[in-house]
Amino acid sequence: MASDNTEAKYKFVALCWSIWVSRNDLIWNNKLWDPGNVKSLAVSLLNCWTNLFMHGEQSRGGNVHATATGNDLEDLIIIHVDAAVNPGEEKGYVAAVVYDGSGVFLAARSSSVRCLHDPHLAEAMAIKEALSWAMECGWRKVMVYSDCQLVCSLLKSRSLNLSYAGCVLKDCHNLKRHFDTVSFVFIPRSANKLAHALARAAISQSGPHCWFSNYPTCIQHLVIN
Repeated sequence: MASDNTEAKYKFVALCWSIWVSRNDLIWNNKLWDPGNVKSLAVSLLNCWTNLFMHGEQSRGGNVHATATGNDLEDLIIIHVDAAVNPGEEKGYVAAVVYDGSGVFLAARSSSVRCLHDPHLAEAMAIKEALSWAMECGWRKVMVYSDCQLVCSLLKSRSLNLSYAGCVLKDCHNLKRHFDTVSFVFIPRSANKLAHALARAAISQSGPHCWFSNYPTCIQHLVIN
């Protein structure tokens, strides 16, 4: 019975999160409300959480993760990442916006990286920077959201990739050993608006910046209370 209650809680949270994302899409982008998209996103989230916590997952290091407990959502860290490339320079700009498993804002970070005008390399660097930061913060269960479908596909592929982006993604896989669980999830740009805006804002900022507890001023106007 406890297992049924846990699954019902996950379904409820996934549906609430999907409704919230779709509502923001309607407000920010005047996108028509589509119940089918809401359901699809909820199912996708539920599948990720099920693989991570409810059925157990075997990591590359050989560790098997235990079945979920009531504290799993509190332990889960969701990181939205994005990158921006400025045509006038070889640097790119990366950003991460972090939430706990209940969707409460925790932190944000932006910085510059060298990406040789390559947007896929910049996105890979954004994920690598986010994982390195998560490791420094001691976050053990991480779900990384990116709106770059190619990079997400490459992260899930076992094929050898000798490009610059492929080398960075190999570093991302090496970083996974420092966590209990890591999952990479593709989401549409409309669901990644804060990370996208923060990466763009970093172009006009100097040096890396971190924010805790409060959203960065440059993206506060996008936050729906």
